[in-house]
Amino acid sequence: MARHSLQTLIKRAKHRMDRVQKELSEQQAAYNQTRDKIETLKGNIVNERQLGSEAPELALSLGEYVKVAQHQVELYTYQLAQITTSLDATRKRLMTLFAESKRYEIAYEAHLAEEQAHRDHLERQELDEIAGVQHHRAHLK
Repeated sequence: MARHSLQTLIKRAKHRMDRVQKELSEQQAAYNQTRDKIETLKGNIVNERQLGSEAPELALSLGEYVKVAQHQVELYTYQLAQITTSLDATRKRLMTLFAESKRYEIAYEAHLAEEQAHRDHLERQELDEIAGVQHHRAHLK
């Protein structure tokens, strides 16, 4: 009975770990996308400033674009901080689930070892009994 319940606990723990790993993967993808957006906008800002210095007649309209892009960079940076916090919490949950799964696996292995030791003990008893009977018969002859 204990073997089956431990196996069930191990399966459930692994299933929960799989769900959290998927969540972690999605969060990591969101982090990477947001970071890439920031880098792209920063590159665009540099390019627009350079273009504005080369063409002063465009500087006024480009300046407005740069302000909007800088604001978006700030928003994405804030989102990145939130995603980072979420990633840290998810990693912590995953580590906790991993430790829980390991405890179940260790308990299961210990249970299997106990069962094997019990079987070995019964086998030794049976062999000792057979040896005792053979010894007794040998003395009767």
